[in-house]
Amino acid sequence: MVYILNTYDKLIDFSENVNIIGRDFHSGNFSIVKLPDEKKYLLVSRLITQNINYKNIKNVSLHRFTTIDDSNFEVIEKKKIFIPKLIKQVLLKSRRVISNKSYFGIEDIRLFNYNGKIVILGSMQLENKKIVVVNGEYQPNLNLIINIRPVKVNFNHQTVEKNWSYYIQNGKLRIIYKWYPLLLCEINSENQLVLVEKKITPKLFFNARGSTCGVNYNNEIYFIVHYTINYNYYHFFVVFDLNMNLKRVSEIFKFENQQVEFCIGLEIVENSFVICYSVFDKCSKIAIYEISKLNNLKWAFF
Repeated sequence: MVYILNTYDKLIDFSENVNIIGRDFHSGNFSIVKLPDEKKYLLVSRLITQNINYKNIKNVSLHRFTTIDDSNFEVIEKKKIFIPKLIKQVLLKSRRVISNKSYFGIEDIRLFNYNGKIVILGSMQLENKKIVVVNGEYQPNLNLIINIRPVKVNFNHQTVEKNWSYYIQNGKLRIIYKWYPLLLCEINSENQLVLVEKKITPKLFFNARGSTCGVNYNNEIYFIVHYTINYNYYHFFVVFDLNMNLKRVSEIFKFENQQVEFCIGLEIVENSFVICYSVFDKCSKIAIYEISKLNNLKWAFF
């Protein structure tokens, strides 16, 4: 029996359906971060359209950035959706489109506040059809992600994990690249991912994939990760100390007992967790839980 984490204090549906250049887009997974020096949170939701029926293009991803109040979670401002020139041409089925890609746009964007900057991680398909992770920086005043670049991985030439997670350790911006074993990395000045530390983890992490970025609370770092069995998504909390030594892991859970649930957003407001998740990549929801209610989950300690 899988635990259903429905003990939330508040559930907000941020789902959106919008028509862009004659195509219907719906919102899916999304992320959240505290804006620097403001009592606001920034959301980024992925807007998806599929079945383009043009040049073997499978889907297109755009993004909506939204600011919300940190006390009542009401929308302050919905930012305008930025449409890159190439994507505009794809939606118009322009003959000018010369591309081998099947997927357009950045997928699964994670937001993270580091030293007052909103940095991002996401995945993108290149012209050679290779899926890579890209990083960049969101500029709220411009409503743009700037300096988008693929991150080069030099220590693993077999596969590239695409669900990386930002966290802060000893004041440095780091990335969890893999969970079994735990590979802790940094991005150097040449935008290369450098392996900093490797830690042995229990076998329960064998199929774990990164979902949320790390959130600091009471001298601990919290993540929500997931794994899949027969295309069923299961989540669990992972808690480390500030030196990334594993402290405890929760039992697996689902948010709504649906087959496909994806979670890439986690923040803390006072004594509550704010969790962003999607169901079948067709809706966007925020669930708010008092942290004490997580005691209802069973935990394994290390």
